[in-house]
This record gives sequence, C-alpha cells and structure tokens, in this order.
Amino acid sequence: MMGSVVSVSAKDSDFHNWITGEREAFDMFDLGDFVLRKGATLRGAKVAYKVWGTLNEERSNAILYPSWFSGRHWENDWLIGPGMGLDPCKYFIIVPNMLGNGLSTSPSNCPAPYNKARFPKVNSALPTYSTHCQATDLK
Repeated sequence: MMGSVVSVSAKDSDFHNWITGEREAFDMFDLGDFVLRKGATLRGAKVAYKVWGTLNEERSNAILYPSWFSGRHWENDWLIGPGMGLDPCKYFIIVPNMLGNGLSTSPSNCPAPYNKARFPKVNSALPTYSTHCQATDLK
C-alpha cells in the first residue's frame, strides 16, 4: 500500500483554534480508502503522527509508540528525550495518533456516510495494521 505524507503545522491546520506551537505540530499519512474488518470503507482515511530522531541506514532503530484511543501524540512527550527510554538521539520514534482521536480520521472529521455517530467501531487490530502501513511507507 502506498500512502502519502502531508505536514501539518499549528499555523495551517484545520485544528488551529486549539493547537498551538511546535509541540502539537504533526504530519498526516494518507491511508487512502481503508477497508475495516467488518467491510466498511473509510474513504480517504488519514493517520496523524509525529516523529522524533533519525532513521538509521539499516532502518533498525525505529520504535513505534502509538497513542491510546483518545490520546494525542503530545501526551507522550514526557517519555521522549535525550537520556530517556525513548531517546531521539538513539532511536527513530514514530507516535501515530489512533483513528478516532480527533486528529486522525475520526467521527468529527470523517465524511458521510461514516461521520459523527455513524463512525464504524474500530478494534485494537485496526490501529496496528494502519500503523504498519504507515511505518513501512515512511522513508
């Protein structure tokens, strides 16, 4: 699956009313039409994410640390920093925002027919699969 990455900053984001500063800036990965296990298709699905550090030439230093269902990437900031367990001087850290959290495709930003209360149920396998698509496509 080939996706595309679009950078979003607090300045040009649709969420500019409540996102401020570089801490909340993120990139957006386009999953395309994403088919769920029960058959629903999220048209133009997107996963918001933030990265820290640099991917090494062997591509062996990546750590994937997803947010939780209502969490956002900046709520993991306290775990990331030089000398910490998630050290960006050693690792390439990818923190994807889960589907449904308001940044990635969610009830609040999904087009019909799955907008608002009609947003399909997702399970823990869905974020894993969508994140795998994203991580394997990042270069």
